[in-house]
Amino acid sequence: MTQSCVDPCLFFRYFEEGEFILLALYVDDCLYSSSDEVRAERVLDRLEGERGRVFDRMGDADWFLAMGIEQDLDKGTLSLSQKAFAESIVKNSMFGDLSSRTPTRTPCSTAKDVDHDAQPDQGGLDSAARRKQSQYRRMVGKLMYLARLTRPDIQFAVSRLARFATNPGDVYYAELEHLL
Repeated sequence: MTQSCVDPCLFFRYFEEGEFILLALYVDDCLYSSSDEVRAERVLDRLEGERGRVFDRMGDADWFLAMGIEQDLDKGTLSLSQKAFAESIVKNSMFGDLSSRTPTRTPCSTAKDVDHDAQPDQGGLDSAARRKQSQYRRMVGKLMYLARLTRPDIQFAVSRLARFATNPGDVYYAELEHLL
């Protein structure tokens, strides 16, 4: 199989008859698509033999890397959703469970004071403040994954939060809570 130059986790092979197989690998998760199921099974058998691993063949994909997958072959539609992942971020946030709060209308505030001046002095941070910063970075990382895959509407707000992730101040915590 040939590794894609667009995504290093995507491999493909085209056959003479116009058939193909696409294989997406991420650590120990694998998802494949093929125009010929019999040929795909042979390719997977061969990969198992060469690598000494066994693939669980679980049928049509409905979940992959925190994404729900819905496909309707008759209509030719495919949709991805990270609703469960997004709900878990909101429910398990560093601010507690935010799911009962009234949602905001925008992903970020219109505050203009989100800049370098809002960062605290690095030297005066105790261990609790450093833990809070670590939680902030973890939340921003999860939101980046969400924004990159299925929620491009929050991308600006997330990138705004990520700019100062090494040393966020109170303004950034408020912005993160607003987004959540």
